[in-house]
Amino acid sequence: DFGRSLGLRLLQAGHAVVFGSRSPENASLIPKEAQVFGHVDAAQMSRVIFVAVHRENYEFLGQFSSELAGKVLVDVSNNLKLDQYPESNAAHLQSLVPAAHVVKAFNTVSAWALQ
Repeated sequence: DFGRSLGLRLLQAGHAVVFGSRSPENASLIPKEAQVFGHVDAAQMSRVIFVAVHRENYEFLGQFSSELAGKVLVDVSNNLKLDQYPESNAAHLQSLVPAAHVVKAFNTVSAWALQ
């Protein structure tokens, strides 16, 4: 929900938006003004990437860490429980993609507030 809501707001502000999806052909809920590609292609054409998936799903990002090198990855996630993991989600993301620039943002904004 958050990725879709943020993407819509960015489109409304005049920015080009590209979504990465494991199944781009089935991405029917994405705003029609946005482009949808597989993860690797989307990463290659983007400078700033909003990582709008749960921490439990971060592992797939390591598979194309070379395409993410030098990119800004914005971690928007929150854990479901306090002290659920020994390190923050952003620190974990940085360990998976060490050549990227990870920042934490928007985690206090709900998808509903963006709509």
